[in-house]
Amino acid sequence: MRFLNSVSNVAEGNFIGLPGLVPAAFLNQGPGVVFEGGHHNRVGGAVPGARNYFGGVGGPPPAPGGGLHDLEGAILLRRSHTNVVLGNWLGLLPPEVFCRQPEGWRPCGLGVAGVSDGVAIEDAHDNRVGGPGAGDGNVIAAGVAGVRVEGADSFNNRVQGNRIGTHPGGTAASTHGLTTGVLQSSGNHDGVLLRGGAHHNLIGGAAEGERNLIANNRQHGVALYGAGTTRNRVLGNFIGTDITGAESLPNGVFAGSGDGVHLAGSAQDNDIGGPKPGEGNLISGNHNHGVHLTGTGTQKNRVRGNVIGPDASGTRRLPYLPPLFNERGNVLSGVRLADGASANTIGGAGEGEGNLISANGHYGVEIMEHPESGHSTANEILGNLIGTDLAGAAALGNVLGGVRVAAGGNFIGLNFLHAGNLISGNDGPGVLLESRENRVQRNFIGTDAGGSARVPNQQAGIVVRGARNVVGSLAPGSRNVISGNAGHGVLITGPAASANEVLGNFIGLNATGTGAVGNTGDGIHVTHDAHENSLGHVEGGNVISGNGGHGVAVIATPTIGQITRNNSLFGNRIGTDAAGERALANATNGVFISGAPGGLLRANQIAGNARHGVEIEFTGDTLLHANLIGTDVTGAQPLPNGGNGVHLRTANNVTVGDPALPDRANRIAFNAGHGVQVRDASAGNRIQRNSIVANGGLGIDLATPALPAGDVTP
Repeated sequence: MRFLNSVSNVAEGNFIGLPGLVPAAFLNQGPGVVFEGGHHNRVGGAVPGARNYFGGVGGPPPAPGGGLHDLEGAILLRRSHTNVVLGNWLGLLPPEVFCRQPEGWRPCGLGVAGVSDGVAIEDAHDNRVGGPGAGDGNVIAAGVAGVRVEGADSFNNRVQGNRIGTHPGGTAASTHGLTTGVLQSSGNHDGVLLRGGAHHNLIGGAAEGERNLIANNRQHGVALYGAGTTRNRVLGNFIGTDITGAESLPNGVFAGSGDGVHLAGSAQDNDIGGPKPGEGNLISGNHNHGVHLTGTGTQKNRVRGNVIGPDASGTRRLPYLPPLFNERGNVLSGVRLADGASANTIGGAGEGEGNLISANGHYGVEIMEHPESGHSTANEILGNLIGTDLAGAAALGNVLGGVRVAAGGNFIGLNFLHAGNLISGNDGPGVLLESRENRVQRNFIGTDAGGSARVPNQQAGIVVRGARNVVGSLAPGSRNVISGNAGHGVLITGPAASANEVLGNFIGLNATGTGAVGNTGDGIHVTHDAHENSLGHVEGGNVISGNGGHGVAVIATPTIGQITRNNSLFGNRIGTDAAGERALANATNGVFISGAPGGLLRANQIAGNARHGVEIEFTGDTLLHANLIGTDVTGAQPLPNGGNGVHLRTANNVTVGDPALPDRANRIAFNAGHGVQVRDASAGNRIQRNSIVANGGLGIDLATPALPAGDVTP
């Protein structure tokens, strides 16, 4: 049927192009219904008698099992407006229809007949496919695209209330293979496709009846492509699950590379989900990523208010063909930004803008770049729950970790209210920084949403492998709470890890800084050739307390060629509460330096730790200036370390204090052991102009046997 410049026509109750009902030679060779240039027409209707059934239409005769490939579509709306497509079955046969099979005529059941695109909208506007009312939704399966919206003049179209890729009930996959009698899982190639400059279209909506079920498609659930494809909204849909949101019906099941939502080719300024009630999508169970933004120019898109990975309740993983497979979310990452995708926002600081991103098979959020395809930069990850349940109280995890950043200049949290993320309960690290100049601010990493109890990431809270990254900030309220993790709080590792800053954070404490929520390992651990990193700042150091290892450990193994060097500690409180008034011990030393030369410890309070305040071994060329070791923040009251204040073992050329500059003097007092102890084969150390008083042992103990004259200068 073809209508040119026609108005107020109705096509309902038809069987159009169904294979098996007529010989293949008589199937339709073009679209089933075309409205070109007209308006206010209707295809189908909300009552069963008005439903049209579409099968082998849109292109050449079908191969056995259906599946035609001409892109015009079973229903084509071209340069027309204000049309509605309601209640049709596209690519599915009614259960009462018999089909011709080799052994004779048999019931077709709900088998797929096969169409090209289900509904194609080309340079047409203000059309509606489906709707919120009972019976308004279409069932669209076995096409190239279930719904295709294309062209710069395609705007203000709505796709609502449909089943795209599934059976009418939305609880089982569509099927095909009728000519052989074998039913196989199918769907469309892409569920919904917007491209070629389509703009200001709406897929779904906030009301329950406006939700599309977009599942079981062979590639992507929803795909947006191309420059000018902008200001589209994808709201309130279930993408990759059944209609209950409790079981997986993956997109990408045949291609093995299908994302729930895919944005590429410079698609810009689109909304995936939204902050208002009902606007968030459920994007779970898909065979690739949940949401994938890729390519240079794919920018300024917003992903907000969605559940990405768990079931609709946000409390559990999705079953997938039990008992064959484990429960899961999306097979790869929840959200991936790659190959030049920039200036996109995942979450937000406003009410309802954050996403729940958990239970995924790779990372919760992954930012990647490739030298040949552009830098992925200026992306913002804000206000999300990554690795927890919806309450932020229990772990659902992401298998490889919470957030991986292998691109430069991105933001994990920002310094304003509610802009930080909760990144906890992941099976790997909370945050992995593998590139340069990224900022991590205002997040809770390893705790519950209140920052008072452990929801551990199973490795370090933050792993830094790149350069010039900043963890925390000097700005008030910008700190991260990095506590409760099963590994170290912060791990800085590898020769590329240089010139990073870690400042202003609570590491091992609760969010108020009054109690311990310790990391299992060290508070901060620097190793494997990491160099020129700054831990703290004289105007805004970290509070590093309550951890299961050292407060700070800087470690190298020179015998195997490691030169972890020139790392500095400024202005930190190590072993106390945030006020510096009460001990919250790290379980071993406050600071431990082994084999790593060139360190500078300045203006730190190192007190209340279970063993030594500072232990330095197998290295030298380290400076200790203006530290409080064993006292409260005033220097007047005791907060003793359990061992010596400073312990030097096989250490050379360590300077504690300065003979010429009084402002570099350390106050080393009230420690349970000696103030300073020098032992084993230590040489060339200087201990000068310090205040060393009221320690449990000697002020300075030169325990080195047969120490040559001049090897220690008191």
